[in-house]
Amino acid sequence: MRTPSPLLLAALLLPLPCLVQAADATRLSLADAEKRLLETNPAILQAKAAVAGARAGIDMAGARPNPTLTASVTSINPSRNSGAAWDRPMDSVLRVDQLLERGDKRDLRLRAA
Repeated sequence: MRTPSPLLLAALLLPLPCLVQAADATRLSLADAEKRLLETNPAILQAKAAVAGARAGIDMAGARPNPTLTASVTSINPSRNSGAAWDRPMDSVLRVDQLLERGDKRDLRLRAA
């Protein structure tokens, strides 16, 4: 008697995992089926993502504006010609700006979101 080839054995054994999964699917309880539906249904997953996006929009609308830090040089003395630009005297400015909202703008943004 001739021995079967490994390719033929693989082709015969390939459907076995599908049969095992089909047997497990028949033993699925109602609670497990509902849980699986909530975890894998594309429409439900899309709705959850939309709700998360709406919550993020509300969080962004309620955020207060951040302060702004600016550093600049206003005047460089060109008369002192030492060669390097960093060695010349210069006036430096460091500035912090904070936006103050009036008229309950934050509350209006939150209501609109």
